[in-house]
Amino acid sequence: VDSSQYGAYIGGQAGFTGTLSIYNGGVARFGTVNYSGFSSLSLGQVGTGAINVGGAGSALQLTGGFYAGRASGAVGTIDVSSGATLTQTSSGSANEFVSFGSGGTVNGTLVNGGTGSLNVTGAAKATFGSPLSFGTSGDNGNLGVSDANSVLTLGDSLQAGGGSTATSSIGTIV
Repeated sequence: VDSSQYGAYIGGQAGFTGTLSIYNGGVARFGTVNYSGFSSLSLGQVGTGAINVGGAGSALQLTGGFYAGRASGAVGTIDVSSGATLTQTSSGSANEFVSFGSGGTVNGTLVNGGTGSLNVTGAAKATFGSPLSFGTSGDNGNLGVSDANSVLTLGDSLQAGGGSTATSSIGTIV
């Protein structure tokens, strides 16, 4: 899949579930040239969204900010395993970020209470060029890097828990 200038919307509606699986050397690219209006990836905005990337040579490549898990009951999960890679590069837009579990505005209304998770296992690699957060603005966020051969690389800041628009945020890094 190569949609490098257009974002992906997975699990965007309440009660719906969407899954993208990338295996056997497959590559999926999504991006945005206008982060102020669009995300490169909307995963579990008000529904449930999952992305599984597994196996050497398999890759998820994102340009621009994105989020996973937003509204109450929403769940967004990315699992990167068995030598696969996740690479996020900044589009250069102001206020761009990557968030796993972050409240935000949906159709003009602040929503929060969702859960976003990133799991990196089995010699997989995840690289982020934009600020990265887990559990902000009233949501829950989880990061797991489970073995010595798996790598998380940051090109900017990392935040766990917090936010100024809502309380009761939980960010967990294991």
